[in-house]
Amino acid sequence: MKALRMMLPVLAAVATAAVAYSPVMAADEVRMPVRADVFACGPNPCEGGTIEMEGDGIHIAQSPVGESETVRSLMAATENWNLSVAEYGYVALEADVTIRDQGACASGPDGALTPAWVRMVYSDSNGQVREVYRGFYLPGSRGCDGGENQERVKRGKPTHYVSGNLMTLESPPTAIHYFEFGGAGVTFDASIALTLCVGSGEVMAKELASSQISWGRLKSLSFDSD
Repeated sequence: MKALRMMLPVLAAVATAAVAYSPVMAADEVRMPVRADVFACGPNPCEGGTIEMEGDGIHIAQSPVGESETVRSLMAATENWNLSVAEYGYVALEADVTIRDQGACASGPDGALTPAWVRMVYSDSNGQVREVYRGFYLPGSRGCDGGENQERVKRGKPTHYVSGNLMTLESPPTAIHYFEFGGAGVTFDASIALTLCVGSGEVMAKELASSQISWGRLKSLSFDSD
């Protein structure tokens, strides 16, 4: 995906998004919707593709153009935040995903590039760059083998994914760099929204939200066939 990320053209738009709290969490824990400030379509040209803002996430869709079976990718991504989370006791990536349509999965350097996927890139205390990745696909789709970090979901049914507390890993994150989410294939139609959940018994997460995070806002972007 790093190679794919480098080859994609990007458009940037910056704005501020409100922090959303969850009533089921402790008082010092907060959920923050991740609204990307970069989104792209590739490889070019991207006829038949649509990527647009949808609530706190994105709607992505790719339809065939003529007789073309070309695989295309649509992606939203944040800038590199280098967000420090070393003092927090709870850090988790959450995603809400709905896939309404899907053709064959795409093949790529990371294996199957599914019609909906999410990624969080971070560093541990040794400076090692690591990631949390999850792909989502529909049953019966060619090229989707249900391998590691791939999850099969029901058509049209919202799925809520939680990474679990990353601070309990052997190499927990100390700094979160950026988020990516999108899809790939010949045909697909999906909605994806990301949430970063942080909390600690000693440090108030709302301080992190108010002083260190500047959220981005997605603009509508569509690609029409000639």
